[in-house]
Amino acid sequence: GIIDGCLELKRGEVERLNMTTHPTEFGMYYSV
Repeated sequence: GIIDGCLELKRGEVERLNMTTHPTEFGMYYSV
C-alpha cells in the first residue's frame, strides 16, 4: 500500500543518511 511504500522510501533515506550525515543532523531529521 501507500504507507508501505512510504516506509520503504523512508527506510532507504534513513540508511543513506546514516552513512552520510552527522548524528546531530540525524537527530534533527528524526525530530520532524
